Amino acid sequence: METAFAYTRRILKKYELRAKKSLGQNFLTDDGIIAAIVEGSGLSPEQAVLEIGPGTGALTRALAKAAGRVWAVELDAALCDVLREEYKQFNHVEIIHGDALEFDAGTLESADGVQLIANLPYYITSPLIRRFLEQRRYFQSMTFMVQQEVAERITAAPGKKDFGILSVAVQVFCQARLLFTVPASAFMPQPKVDSAVVRLDILPQPLIKPEQEEVFFRTVKGAFGQRRKTLVNSLCQAVNLSKQDVANAVESLGIPPQARAETLSVSDFIRLAQALSAL
Repeated sequence: METAFAYTRRILKKYELRAKKSLGQNFLTDDGIIAAIVEGSGLSPEQAVLEIGPGTGALTRALAKAAGRVWAVELDAALCDVLREEYKQFNHVEIIHGDALEFDAGTLESADGVQLIANLPYYITSPLIRRFLEQRRYFQSMTFMVQQEVAERITAAPGKKDFGILSVAVQVFCQARLLFTVPASAFMPQPKVDSAVVRLDILPQPLIKPEQEEVFFRTVKGAFGQRRKTLVNSLCQAVNLSKQDVANAVESLGIPPQARAETLSVSDFIRLAQALSAL
């Protein structure tokens, strides 16, 4: 089989295509990285996979061999036509023209325990992650490539400088792991920064209940809203409580009054949100 690099060059030349900067297109061309993504996802032959942003289809080739069913959602209409032509002999592969930000995973035929695999465009990474988390009930796990600094934020532990809103928002619903980094040279054209692959295994039960989500995320956003300030000072305005009330709630949980948001664990934020909502 031709290499991913040769395949991508052939596809671009055959169909007279070029990467579109407006869509953040950087096509993955490294066979080793592609194999590592498939292996890292834990995908098995009996499973279905939803691929977001297949591009020229280099990763799609590997997924078609590894999975029992593949749906690939691509925003670029021209690439959709190309992929449908190139994969027309694969009955278990379906190319879907659509916007991943609007795509409803519940419409998939096997919308129960689907694996999600994606090479996310850098310019809409955060909105896409939020969208995937909203639809997490349809997925067993999510394995995607993002800008390296975003991957480090997603998987950061409390006390680390990268620990923040994104870390908490993901880790309250998933077990997050950074699998490996990806050099810019693995893409055509090369991006200006390196990337990394993360795997999110959906927790059987989220750490918070649905009715707690609003106050929980308001607390988290407020706490990280002004990182240089102490937790108490950052929270006062966000939760519309007096400084003394917030300080009392913080101290009642055994959290030092001078603590900063990045030092709290996800479970600390859950307890804090519950304490503040009771005032």
